[in-house]
Amino acid sequence: MERARSTALHHQDELSLVELWQALERRKFRVLLSIVIAVGLAFAYAALQKPVYDASVKIQIGQVAGSGLFESADLLALRLMAEYGQDVADGVKRERPLLKQASPPRGIASILELVTEGYTPEDATRMLERISADGKHRHDERFEESARHLKERIRHIELQRASLNEQYDAAVRLKERLREQDAVQAALIVQERARISTLLSTLDTERVDLERRLTPPQTQKTELLGQITAPIRPAAPRKVLIVAIGAILGLLIGTMLAFVADSAHRRRTHDGNPV
Repeated sequence: MERARSTALHHQDELSLVELWQALERRKFRVLLSIVIAVGLAFAYAALQKPVYDASVKIQIGQVAGSGLFESADLLALRLMAEYGQDVADGVKRERPLLKQASPPRGIASILELVTEGYTPEDATRMLERISADGKHRHDERFEESARHLKERIRHIELQRASLNEQYDAAVRLKERLREQDAVQAALIVQERARISTLLSTLDTERVDLERRLTPPQTQKTELLGQITAPIRPAAPRKVLIVAIGAILGLLIGTMLAFVADSAHRRRTHDGNPV
């Protein structure tokens, strides 16, 4: 009995699909008209929209060894979006050109991708150049301030080395004079000369380490990864996508209207009032 009920339901589903298809066949011109109207409206909408151009570039955020990044990508993104993004205040929007997007790639904290948009390629490009130059200028100031301490330490080491070299040369000359006159004093001079040599070696090691810390990748300025170029094609509106969506909506609306009309027709027929 259960099997017979399942067979009956399956047969009923097949009849329903056949009836739906027949309804579409009977009112196919209604469906086609709906598609044509929807595509026409979508095409008109896309044609009336003002084209918008996007320009993009990636920024490598600089750092100084021991101080970390000048600014994290997330904080830099928030600051730039607040200064150049679309939202000026509650209910207030900035006119294009503007910063459309500022986001770091997933898992990379030292790189920030900027995307600007404008009504012309030149507007989008100039805005991107302005934003990236602003961020780079601020970071360059931090770079000079942070690197200055390391450079001052290197200069101080050079002064110490020069003084110790003079002391070492003086100790060598004094040892030569005392070698035959006072053996004890000569031995003390030898010990002092060894101490000076140790200090010079320590300073040389520190200077090499500081110079290494001042070179990439440990220390580097904020730089653009690639060049800023004017976009060739507009990013919006996407006319093909808009027309495709219009066609799909037209098909759905036309199909729904066809089913509604066919259902109403069958109900009137069933009541004995055929049209």
